[in-house]
Amino acid sequence: MLRNLDENFVDRRGQTLLDRGLYAVQTGDYVTALQEFRASAYVARTSDALTNWGSMEHYLGDTEKAIELCREAIHIDPDCGNPYNDIGTYLVVLGRVDESITWFKSAIASRKYKPRQFPHINLGKVYLAKKDFEKALFHLDESLRLDPYNDDVRDLTRMIRQKLQ
Repeated sequence: MLRNLDENFVDRRGQTLLDRGLYAVQTGDYVTALQEFRASAYVARTSDALTNWGSMEHYLGDTEKAIELCREAIHIDPDCGNPYNDIGTYLVVLGRVDESITWFKSAIASRKYKPRQFPHINLGKVYLAKKDFEKALFHLDESLRLDPYNDDVRDLTRMIRQKLQ
């Protein structure tokens, strides 16, 4: 009984710190967000805490640390898609575009990733940069199927189709 109470307290405390970090992100206070996400991960090492901590490391300039934290998040919960998508994004930023493709595909394939349109958008942009218009359109169309109200993606697909005519 006491063990369950301790586990519940730890889980609640970790979630509280995670929520405080998310609030700090909304207000643009990335340093505080980093501290809250790091504290959350120390209290309860969850995939969400690690992925969000990694995101702040990236925003604050340590993309390699962000990748390391996302890899740990995947180790904890291989079904969580966010860290796969984030690693793909970080690899694009680092200029390792070809490496990013596998990570975006893993995000799409993950069972617990929502909304799935983001890795499709990212893959579409990667394939567009590689001038593989067929694959770019496939993934951008798939993102529109999942989020039909994304005007930026709709405009991008229209532009690609016009170029192909």
